[in-house]
Amino acid sequence: MVLITNARIFTFDSEDREFSHGAIFIEGDKIVEVGENDAMVAKYPSEKVFDAEGNIVMPSFVCAHTHFYGMYSRGMATVGEPAANFQEVLNRLWYRLDKALDHETNYLTAMPVIIEGIKCGTTTFLDHHASFEEINGSLDDIARAALDTGVRVSTCFEVSDRNGPAKTQEAIEENIRYLKKRHEEPHPRLHATFGLHSNLTLSNETMAACQKAVAECGVPDVGFHVHVAEGDADQKKLAAEGNPRSVLQLERFGMTGPNSLFAHCIAVNEEEVAVIKKTGTNVVHNPESNMNNGVGCADIPGLMAAGIPACLGTDGMTADMFQEHKFGYLLHKHENRDPRKSHMEPFTMLWRNNTALASRWFKQTIGRLEAGAVADLIIYRYEAPTPLSMGNFPWHMMFGMGRDGVQSTMCAGEWLMLDRKLQTIDEAKVMADVRAHAEEVHRRYRDTSGYE
Repeated sequence: MVLITNARIFTFDSEDREFSHGAIFIEGDKIVEVGENDAMVAKYPSEKVFDAEGNIVMPSFVCAHTHFYGMYSRGMATVGEPAANFQEVLNRLWYRLDKALDHETNYLTAMPVIIEGIKCGTTTFLDHHASFEEINGSLDDIARAALDTGVRVSTCFEVSDRNGPAKTQEAIEENIRYLKKRHEEPHPRLHATFGLHSNLTLSNETMAACQKAVAECGVPDVGFHVHVAEGDADQKKLAAEGNPRSVLQLERFGMTGPNSLFAHCIAVNEEEVAVIKKTGTNVVHNPESNMNNGVGCADIPGLMAAGIPACLGTDGMTADMFQEHKFGYLLHKHENRDPRKSHMEPFTMLWRNNTALASRWFKQTIGRLEAGAVADLIIYRYEAPTPLSMGNFPWHMMFGMGRDGVQSTMCAGEWLMLDRKLQTIDEAKVMADVRAHAEEVHRRYRDTSGYE
């Protein structure tokens, strides 16, 4: 039990309450009460007290799409000439790197991303994993990283035909194994979806096999986590095969719906948008990744105006949602050469839609400071140069706040970081282990092949 006192609280609940001098009482992993400081101190006089020293207390962040396994690409020299298009990026980098990991490096590749996230105030990650030379049990490696650090992670394995039918079947089985495990051995900080790469590397037969495996696994409300129309290559492939467009193909195989997450959705047309809306499927925008890959970006203002619950992710580029939020705001103005484009959309994605999706998946209230919600929060130091209120919070966050202001981070009622020092792991030891394996991962990357 802990009573956080002397706090400037922004609740992000349904009423968007704020307390200039507030307190939060936490018992176990849940918030019991949020209120005015003096009344709370009088009500809970004997509880352990944490003095926020007048700093901001707000919910921690949800990253709605990431790839922990991509961490070892940092500082790594890629093979061949610089990629000239997105297909070459996939073939020369990601299709090789995801064959360079084993059980130990699956775990280690997640750790720096999670550490960065804790320091940036991100405590929930919706991960999409691939390690095609070590498939069986690989999702347990990711779960172990979540349990050791104290964060909340949903993960899945990327089914793809690019490594042959045996690997495809093994990937399907790993998704089903982990789905069943999370259903039979539930944990409040672990969740499973069914992962797919994209229509670019999936046959009709594989899509049907995935649909059948999910239908027969006995786990209710399974969601699919899949890349959709990140560029135009998958649309061209589907057309050449005589198949429907990407979203229609996914609907055809029962992969849409409110528990499913479609990453990117850049090259989608009006018919596909209508299906996304009709089925309540979630779209996740990854602006930094889109800029890095030169693939354009989804019409997020248009999708959200149509009533589609767009979320915000990083696609593995970072764990810093302050930064991703800013890119999500600026990109659409630049892309459209119109300063009127993008207003509250990034804020809504981050603070409303991400948290709504995470709450649905984990079956807990996430991203709100209110009674009954999980105690996921950050202590944030910010000397506002102008008046600060809930009404103008988005613009302070956009133009004044950043990752360095995060002083302390809590997930499920446990302090993961206090005064910038990690509490649950030995950061120096973990990072030394990560670095010790980097050369071997990079060697495996160079020695393997991509997928033409």
